[in-house]
Amino acid sequence: MMHCVNAWTASENDFDQQLIIDLGSVKNVTRVATQGRAHSQEFVQEYHISYGSNGLDYVQYKAAGGEVKMFNGNHDGNTVVKNEFEVPIIAQYIRINPMRWRDKISMRVELYGCDYVDLLRDPVSASREMIRFRFKTSVASGALMYSRGTQGDYIALQLRDNRLVLNMDLGSGTSTSLSVGSLLDDNVWHDVVVSRNRRDLIFSVDRVVFYIGGVPNFQEGLVVTQNFTGCVENMYLNATNVISKLKEGYDTGEPFKYQKVNTLYTCPEPPVVPVTFLKESSYAKLRGYSGGTSLNVSLEFRTYEQHGLLIYHKR
Repeated sequence: MMHCVNAWTASENDFDQQLIIDLGSVKNVTRVATQGRAHSQEFVQEYHISYGSNGLDYVQYKAAGGEVKMFNGNHDGNTVVKNEFEVPIIAQYIRINPMRWRDKISMRVELYGCDYVDLLRDPVSASREMIRFRFKTSVASGALMYSRGTQGDYIALQLRDNRLVLNMDLGSGTSTSLSVGSLLDDNVWHDVVVSRNRRDLIFSVDRVVFYIGGVPNFQEGLVVTQNFTGCVENMYLNATNVISKLKEGYDTGEPFKYQKVNTLYTCPEPPVVPVTFLKESSYAKLRGYSGGTSLNVSLEFRTYEQHGLLIYHKR
């Protein structure tokens, strides 16, 4: 606590000393304030901060450039020095590691923040993310979306000179920059998809749609109005098995990329409807097949009899 008489003093003066603060539950921490020992020359001049939620595993707080953040401490034992966290810390445990000090490692510390309420209904995947939205504008440039984490990771989506530009760093320090589209300031709706599956990144605007087995509405170039009914297999687009990718998209939770309507991932056999003739006098008669110029019949049968009439047709 600030301005109290007591202070924390490390047992040794070396870089391995740590002050661990248990907040009791996960909190949203926005600022830290420090003092040295009152009326003395014992204070910490610089320190690192790491944080965690189980008291065992800690993550170091990093600056915008991705390097470990060095916090400025005190220059005497009484003055309060405050540091704001540009990206708030969400954790239960805060660990302070003094890196430079005067006389002895002594600190008075106060943390500021509030309770943390997790509004996410689904967990955030570290290996797979998807962003999908529509936009329209008459302005050639503007920032559409930006997010930055505590480990130097960020994603920036912007419209620059009529084109969409995506800049992304997943925390490795290596930035990826992609640009798609043109003349996007035409005040017409444009569809954007940003998808990452581990190291595979999809960034598209107004994608070309590829239909299989039919289309939802009549399209230019078609000469029939009925969609295909039946089975299709082993369809390849260049080296990609299209049907396999279609199924994989649903299995991995990416239905935004692939869509199917009234389809199955099997080719069911036609239904078999058998008929049994119990006696020598049994028969079946069908009407309504007159007037045709040809007749095709296919069937399968089994019997114990050596002789018998299977089909008879008279015009």
